[in-house]
Amino acid sequence: MLILSRSLLRRVAWAALSFIILGYAAPAAEESAEKSLEWSGSVGVFSNYIARGLSQSWGKPVLQAEVDAAHKSGFIFGAFASSLSRNLYPGGHTEIDAWVGYEYPLSEEMAVSVEAFYYAFPKANISKATCGVAIPCPSRPHSFNTAQVRVGTTWHGVTLRLDYSLTDYFADSRPTGFAGSTRGTMYWELNFKQALPRTQSWTLMSHLGATRFPVKYAIAGTGISQNPNYWDWHAGVAKEFKGKLMGWRASLLGAGALGRSFDSTPSLISVRSKDLGKPVLVLGIERAF
Repeated sequence: MLILSRSLLRRVAWAALSFIILGYAAPAAEESAEKSLEWSGSVGVFSNYIARGLSQSWGKPVLQAEVDAAHKSGFIFGAFASSLSRNLYPGGHTEIDAWVGYEYPLSEEMAVSVEAFYYAFPKANISKATCGVAIPCPSRPHSFNTAQVRVGTTWHGVTLRLDYSLTDYFADSRPTGFAGSTRGTMYWELNFKQALPRTQSWTLMSHLGATRFPVKYAIAGTGISQNPNYWDWHAGVAKEFKGKLMGWRASLLGAGALGRSFDSTPSLISVRSKDLGKPVLVLGIERAF
């Protein structure tokens, strides 16, 4: 049985409602023969929230919403919201991301892009972690908020991207056991997405990612440092429904992390631990707008 707190539902619902309003309001203002903006959005529930191969929801179901826009000049922007776990983000239970960028077509099949991303975790802070459970008592507040720049290229259904962190990487830093600042962390990803030719309602999806930190991680209480770099993956299918269910989408993905053990990742608010990178199946149901 899927159980979500009322406050969590309320926060994500408000974020989803705001995105939907934006998605409908902007096109309504455009009544020219050729629209200058193209909008898309979705709201959905997922059995787990996997990002960069790791569960952000402690293995629990989440609500998510997203809106994207593309201007005919090439500018792109959007926003994303999701619930997540306080075990990983003490004091908070919502992630809100925003991005803006520019995409330049090189041909009908190929394009390059550059984007700026900001990941926000309202009210979440390392200083709200239970002192001494998983990390040393922090001397000052440290936010999980992260700013990144991204460059990418797309060819047919293949996308190659590189993200570069302009801040500490989701609060990874000395207070969380790293040898120094994780500013400069890079994330490479290769994605493939292809609709099946006969039906066009089924889509195959796959992903391979690599996280590369500029510093090492010290194993708590041992004085031993380890390489924190790792790989992540996912693969699966999505189904677009038609007829009376037009606009609904279902997806099933297998996902996980490789090259580094996450089997005893400690909670930041209790003595519990969890394997956040183990292979899992993620079921999603979305409504597109």
